[in-house]
Amino acid sequence: MKRIIISIVIFLLSIAIGEAGEIDGKWGLGVGIYGRSTSPNISVMRGISNRTALLGSVNLGFNRSAYRSERDSTEVQEDTRWYTSAGISGEWRRYTRAGKTISPYFGLGPSFGYSISESSRSDRTSWQTGFGFSFGAEYFVNEHLTLSTHLPVLRYTFRKSRSKHGSDTEYRDTSHQVSFALNPSLIVRLYF
Repeated sequence: MKRIIISIVIFLLSIAIGEAGEIDGKWGLGVGIYGRSTSPNISVMRGISNRTALLGSVNLGFNRSAYRSERDSTEVQEDTRWYTSAGISGEWRRYTRAGKTISPYFGLGPSFGYSISESSRSDRTSWQTGFGFSFGAEYFVNEHLTLSTHLPVLRYTFRKSRSKHGSDTEYRDTSHQVSFALNPSLIVRLYF
């Protein structure tokens, strides 16, 4: 909750006092340093005007977990689960002001993802596509370094998945979801 309040305060203050640094024609490379995502987020940005930018982001995740349970001295269960995910997203970002230290922005863009989860008992494969709205504020430390607070707010997601349990049971699922949530993250970006 504290992250959400801090992000909203920075955004509102930046509307009142700030304007964007010069981004026209520059490239930016950003890395998420704090947020809800468990996988690293890397983004590339291109300033197409002083108020507008296009972004592309990549998320990669890998997790391996093992467990062992004993019910009595004769029954021991062991299993290892592998989880791999990959996602790409794009964003059209519009800064509300141009030329100063702090700038609020809003963005719209698509996303695509794919994940695989495997264990000795079950497998699950899913892919998803979506479209979302976000806002945030970017603080220009100098002409090459920024710190951003980014809040994805509204997202529509279409997901298809297939699960297999045992050797012959297979389930297929299709879902549509509209979500409203404030999931703030902090991003460090280098411009060149």
